[in-house]
Amino acid sequence: MSLLINDELCQYLNEMIKILIIDQYYNAKFIEFNEVNKFCQAFSNVERLQGAISHSSVFLYIINHMAKLKDLEIRLSNNLTRNSSMWLKTMALNLNINCTFV
Repeated sequence: MSLLINDELCQYLNEMIKILIIDQYYNAKFIEFNEVNKFCQAFSNVERLQGAISHSSVFLYIINHMAKLKDLEIRLSNNLTRNSSMWLKTMALNLNINCTFV
């Protein structure tokens, strides 16, 4: 996400956005692994997040670094199996995050 390079914009996003729905019309992940740290900083006040994640490490990083996150809706990618999605859902529930895979 190239918008994450502007620190002033990231601060504004952090203060203003509580619900973030990243909807794409193609089957792609909304965040690259190498950008997940900056993403979590810019959107640390988000309480509801919806989008696509293709790797479990990105999912785990998000649930562990977005402290205010309460609801998470993730589109399953080909890399995530039903078994791994159940394990990830359990990890989210342990952090009091309601997680839905679609």
